[in-house]
Amino acid sequence: MTLNFLEIIFILLALSMVYLNLIDIFNYVILINLYPYLLIFTILAAIASIITHLVKSNVIHHIFYGIIAVYFIFFSYTFFRIYHNVKKIENIGAPSKITLKNEASFIYEDTTMFDEIIEAVSGAKNHIHIEFFIYRDDHIGKKIKDLLIQKTKEGIHVRLIYDGIGSIGLDKNYIKELKENGVEIRPYNNIIGSIIKGKLNNRNHRKIVIVDGKIGFMGGINIGDEYLGRDKKVGNWKDSLVKIKGEAVHEMQKVFLQDWHSISGEAIREDASYFPKVEVENTLPIKIIQSGYDAYLIGIKKEYYELLSGAKKRIYIVTPYLFLDQNMLEAIQHIANKGGDVRIILPKNTDHPFVGWVNDSFFRELLQNNVKIYQYSDGFLHSKIILVDEEIVSVGSANFNVRSQYLDYEMNAMIFSKEELRSMLKELNRNMKNSEEMTLQEYENSTIWQKLKAKLGVLIRPFI
Repeated sequence: MTLNFLEIIFILLALSMVYLNLIDIFNYVILINLYPYLLIFTILAAIASIITHLVKSNVIHHIFYGIIAVYFIFFSYTFFRIYHNVKKIENIGAPSKITLKNEASFIYEDTTMFDEIIEAVSGAKNHIHIEFFIYRDDHIGKKIKDLLIQKTKEGIHVRLIYDGIGSIGLDKNYIKELKENGVEIRPYNNIIGSIIKGKLNNRNHRKIVIVDGKIGFMGGINIGDEYLGRDKKVGNWKDSLVKIKGEAVHEMQKVFLQDWHSISGEAIREDASYFPKVEVENTLPIKIIQSGYDAYLIGIKKEYYELLSGAKKRIYIVTPYLFLDQNMLEAIQHIANKGGDVRIILPKNTDHPFVGWVNDSFFRELLQNNVKIYQYSDGFLHSKIILVDEEIVSVGSANFNVRSQYLDYEMNAMIFSKEELRSMLKELNRNMKNSEEMTLQEYENSTIWQKLKAKLGVLIRPFI
């Protein structure tokens, strides 16, 4: 049996209607997890259909049918695991609380970020807890390794978590040397483990360092030379980090210990060595927000929506990857259209080709509704910042994309302070001076190819 062109178009339209209505059947988080698998399955089926019409070899036909059959089995298993995971724990989690006795300082220079972390780790007296999405064995990675080994020889307890796929290139000998010298190091789900658990599309994207339960760092940097601007392909790297002392560090510690227990199976007793008496007298409200696909109802997405919908006159967003659902778009446009100051700062040159397509897919609607868009041109902008009105700043690991809102494990610090906001505002103004403002006229005058890439960007939003 052969299909003519119109029949193929009809089948594709039917599949499109099914995909569009899946949201009424399944949990949205399940669909976001499954979207890449569905897209790959559709592409494979389309290729097989074309091949069977163009190539008359039965052997080739059987090979393609076999590939589709194997992939369908893999997809079915993954669907079951994802459905089981989300349904089992979708409502687990405790609401984040605001802590009061804190000190915080923002760090914007790449060398200063690592210098501050190294100084704090060097002064550790009891323990060091480290958790990063990307951990490399390059120059800065070796420097951190040597320091951690030195601290274990001093009797300091060191635990390190890295993402099994984000850090896929981490050398086995590097890991072995750390283990042999007393560093407890664990991956969050390598490729095989991720497939078995149905979590291939869920990553640990947190970037945190905790020293003695007293000092905490979080932000956008990972452990790698590119974060020091040493990758010639990327060039200058612009990021942000916040250093925290006080009660908020205890909230960070709780998240790390939960992660360690989940990954290693070791339940660590929460005693005074991990939660020491807070010596900070300063009052600075900070709320630590954690998130993951299994805690989406009380995580990053909720934080972002509350910040945007609660804004009165100003919203500044800094992110390398942009995704706004309809509610967020309406909240932003409402402030901008009533005279509010709404600005989004993005990198002009992205670290992945398709990221720019996704970012551009929002430009037209945002610009038509008086939102100002700046494209940072002095290197790659990787900061994840939201500044709202006169006293709220959010900094952390979470991007403004689908992965951070629905799929990955993240951590942000929401800081309530006019003084800290003014400090951040100065940095964002410097960023905008090194940016090119995109206007609606410039967007409308862009080439057909640029507009087509923006349209294609809509299709790949769930991947970014």
